[in-house]
Amino acid sequence: RELAREMQAAADALEQQSDDDRDRAAAQALREAAKIAEQQGLTASMQQSGQSIQQNQMAQAGSSQQQSQDTLAQMMDEMNSQQQRMAEMLKRRLEELKQAIERLIQQQTGEINHLVAAPEGRPALSKLEPGMMNLRVSTMAVQEKAKGEKTQPIADLLGQAVDEQTDAVKALREADKEKAKVAEDRALARLKAALDKTAELKKQAESEEANAKRDQLRKQYEVL
Repeated sequence: RELAREMQAAADALEQQSDDDRDRAAAQALREAAKIAEQQGLTASMQQSGQSIQQNQMAQAGSSQQQSQDTLAQMMDEMNSQQQRMAEMLKRRLEELKQAIERLIQQQTGEINHLVAAPEGRPALSKLEPGMMNLRVSTMAVQEKAKGEKTQPIADLLGQAVDEQTDAVKALREADKEKAKVAEDRALARLKAALDKTAELKKQAESEEANAKRDQLRKQYEVL
């Protein structure tokens, strides 16, 4: 029970101190391992083993040691599944980012079409400013969601898109249609690059998940 409490406390600390996918997966693995330790009575078994050895009760000691080893093996299996959990969580996160970026690309394309169709002059171009400002805010929101160790390259590209969208808003405010078009085209290119990076990282996460599953199956086979 003491070991289980220590694992539970470590899991709580991980969840409170970090939002990183790896730490959340580690916390989940620790909770499962703590549950196994508590159910199997690992600490008590180890203490009983030590007491039995001291009393030269070798048969009982061997049984207690085997129980401890079996419980530790279960705990190690749970910890080894952490990598698979991390890959699954990352894959889900990347799919959400993919869908969000696709919406941004659609919106940016629409803004460019509106700009191309708009006549020269401040009255017409000023009407396009609110749409670009809203798109910029939406891009910043997705950028914030993309921040993290595994997905930071996506966040960086989205940040570059935000910069271009800021320039586009300024150009519209100045009634400079040509400058606005250049900035919006660049923003669209950055968004497409972010989508490509998302697909690349998702493919990598799927490969890592498959490798983790193979490792787990191989360990189960070795036990058999």
